[in-house]
Amino acid sequence: MANHRRRVRDDLVDVVYDVIRGVVPAEAPQDEASLRAQAEREAARAAAKAEARQRREQRELRTYAGVGVGLATGGLVSIIAPTVAAVGVGLLAGGCVQLLIRAIQERGVAAFGLGLPARAPKRADIAPPEVDGRNLARSQRDLIQGVLDDAADHMRALDDAARGMERRDAAAAELCRRLVRTAEKLSDAIADAPAKFPLAQRLFTYNLPKAVYVAQTLVDLPDHAPAKRAEEARHVLTRMDMVFEKTLLDLSEVDAAEMDLEMRLINQSLDEELNGKGDGKAP
Repeated sequence: MANHRRRVRDDLVDVVYDVIRGVVPAEAPQDEASLRAQAEREAARAAAKAEARQRREQRELRTYAGVGVGLATGGLVSIIAPTVAAVGVGLLAGGCVQLLIRAIQERGVAAFGLGLPARAPKRADIAPPEVDGRNLARSQRDLIQGVLDDAADHMRALDDAARGMERRDAAAAELCRRLVRTAEKLSDAIADAPAKFPLAQRLFTYNLPKAVYVAQTLVDLPDHAPAKRAEEARHVLTRMDMVFEKTLLDLSEVDAAEMDLEMRLINQSLDEELNGKGDGKAP
């Protein structure tokens, strides 16, 4: 009897679990695009953390160097000058050293006439535009806005790659900057006319991330790598530039169907006017 009651209780528990599983929807598996987007967001966050860490390390270096030089200078000056004057000279020397190191870190040694190319200042104005969603469904507007947000992240990564390769490969760095400028124009055009988003969707979701990959590969390419590898990467970036420019031209073209309709209406109105059927008012 006890075993019978236990089996009945277990059967009831199984029934309850089946009902719960039927009511609670199973988590939908993520497709490849979602996983790729998640990986790219994680990579962007990791890059931002690395950049913040690098800035912190540079700031600490400036501080330690400035304090060290200031103390040493003040100690030497105190031998021949009053203490107050020595402290002032030490502080001044430390401050100058910090400014000098900061200039080298941000602009490169070319600012001091040593013959090496200066690093271009990092752009801080790459931001996604706001999509005009007045004639769009909320879901479609959010989709396009999300793509433009991701595109802005890729543009920043491409600009960083250009800064990283400019001393070794100025031509490739300029190609990357051209891609960034064209991508910004495309992003603004889609935000203003989201109905044309299908014309640029592949560029934002595939070409632009791949351009970032190629550029970062060039940055990480070792000096002993075959020259052919760098040439192939530059060739790919050049073709990317052509695709970006072509897409921008496609977006700027007038809608042929809309133009045909407008021309037909205009001709109809002119026919009525010429045949004396018009009343002088615009249709």
